Order: sequence, then C-alpha cells, then structure tokens
Amino acid sequence: MRAWRRSGLTLDEFGRQHEIGVGKLIRWKRRFEQEAESSAVALAPMVATGAAAAVVVRIGEIEIEVRAVELVAAEWVAALAEHLAAARARG
Repeated sequence: MRAWRRSGLTLDEFGRQHEIGVGKLIRWKRRFEQEAESSAVALAPMVATGAAAAVVVRIGEIEIEVRAVELVAAEWVAALAEHLAAARARG
C-alpha cells in the first residue's frame, strides 16, 4: 500500500502496472486501514525461479517458508501470517 501511495497512481492504474487486480488492492487497502497494527505485516515483491525456489515470510520471530510456491496461494500465506501475528499479539 505504501508503494501505491508513493506512486501517485490510482488503484486501477497501479494494479495494471503490477498485474494485481483492483479488487484485491481495494481489499488490501481496507484491511490495512482497519488494522491497528498494519505495520506488523509488510508485502514485498518477489521473483521465484528454479525448482528450489522458496518464499520466506518473517514477522518478528515468526518465520513461514513455502517451498512449493506454485502450489500455495499467496493469499493463503498472507492469511496465515496475519493469523499468527494476531495470535502472537494476544499472547
């Protein structure tokens, strides 16, 4: 969301440039606006190549590694990270 705001583009223009659906951007925008601790989750661009490609998401001491990137939806990883961060915040 920070990258979109810095871009000066509309959500639609930004989505087209980065191949992200405007509906998804709107949902992210609403979610981050509603979250009191929106800084706990950060989205970063990634490039996965080769058979051994993996994505690692770190939130404080929590680390999620996804090795079968093509089999796991990014939305699922984001939801898991959000759930773990919320559980951690509750203690």
